[in-house]
Amino acid sequence: MKLLNQYIPIAVDTVEDLFFSENGRVASEYDNQVSRFGVALRQLGLRTTIFAFSTNSGSSEVSRIKISQAIHRIIEIHEKGVCNPNDTLRDGFSRTTNERLLKRKINDAAIALKLAIRVFIEEDKTKPAEEESDD
Repeated sequence: MKLLNQYIPIAVDTVEDLFFSENGRVASEYDNQVSRFGVALRQLGLRTTIFAFSTNSGSSEVSRIKISQAIHRIIEIHEKGVCNPNDTLRDGFSRTTNERLLKRKINDAAIALKLAIRVFIEEDKTKPAEEESDD
């Protein structure tokens, strides 16, 4: 929990850097991708999830790479204060030996990212806008 609390401010900055749209909001697809990341981490394991979110296999997969970059950035900035903004989790994973600790860090960073994204999430465009009355 302590690590998660330390990751949240970094995650907010990361969301502002990577996911902001022109209107200063975050598209809801990123919230969905972070949820998929968490599910994959629990069901498929660390290595498979890292690989799946560090590859680009189509236009819809771009956000997966951004999720991987964001999580890597959160961990690296917390530990070292700086990071290469283009690195993904796969780049960081190859240099780490303690897989159990890495999984905990990645899980906490993903939770922090999800919370940060929800601060800026774009409104659902499928819901009708409420009409304001001129009374």
